[in-house]
Amino acid sequence: MDEVGIDMYKVVDILNQGFDCPRSKREKYIEEKCLQRGNKIIKVVVIDKETYYKIIHIGKFTVSKKFKKTIHGAKNENGFG
Repeated sequence: MDEVGIDMYKVVDILNQGFDCPRSKREKYIEEKCLQRGNKIIKVVVIDKETYYKIIHIGKFTVSKKFKKTIHGAKNENGFG
């Protein structure tokens, strides 16, 4: 988390306010949430253990044109953006 520059409070914000951003098929209890900051995306991947979340991965990457189209399409379908 230090490498990406976020703390546990920001992880909770991403899980609550972030958008779904699955890049591949996952088990039903694994969630991927993303938050866009400028041209960067912060992704949090967690396992939902019902009473708590276990963090699997946190990463930051630059938004590509292809991913921007995917994000904006998903946001519009869900009533966002």
